[in-house]
Amino acid sequence: VELVHVFSLLHDDVMDGDAVRRQRPTVWRAYGTGPAVLAGDALFALAVETLACSERPAGGGRAVRLLSGALGDLVRGQA
Repeated sequence: VELVHVFSLLHDDVMDGDAVRRQRPTVWRAYGTGPAVLAGDALFALAVETLACSERPAGGGRAVRLLSGALGDLVRGQA
């Protein structure tokens, strides 16, 4: 959940043009838009991989499907 949360913050800051988060420069402001988007994408990929590889009962396909649905909601909300 934390990986997805930070991914969404990185992308949101780029889309909204926010220059500061928690009294510090945002990632896109400090390193550029490309690296910020790529870092967000990497966090998203890691979140999906972590769930897909989980051996816990709540992990695997079901967890990936739940995350996918939540991300769809997040994207629609951002749009």
